[in-house]
Amino acid sequence: EKARRDIRKLRLLCNGKPFGVNLTILPTMGEPPPYDDYARIIIEEGVRVVETAGSSPKKWVTLFKSAGIITIHKCIAIRHALSAEKYGVDIISLDGFECAGHPGEDDVGNFVLQARGAKVL
Repeated sequence: EKARRDIRKLRLLCNGKPFGVNLTILPTMGEPPPYDDYARIIIEEGVRVVETAGSSPKKWVTLFKSAGIITIHKCIAIRHALSAEKYGVDIISLDGFECAGHPGEDDVGNFVLQARGAKVL
């Protein structure tokens, strides 16, 4: 329920202006965070934009789109962006190697990745 409180606080701080929420899905060694609960709360609280990151957005995009939520997926490789497009995301955030902690197995810099993304996506 902390997620619900945080969303409500953010709504107040934004004075009715739009805002988005990030749902980063990462592998864990132990029990994973309650991602399904976070998603349910996001929907129940009427968040209009959600950015997913960290792993395949397939499950989340389907869920959020069925609730009328705009979906963004953060990608660090063209192949990830192509998959996200296939799953139906509305917006791709394409982040290169130097973009503040979004490492990937390809380690392609932002200027190269953005130029390639503009041609392929």
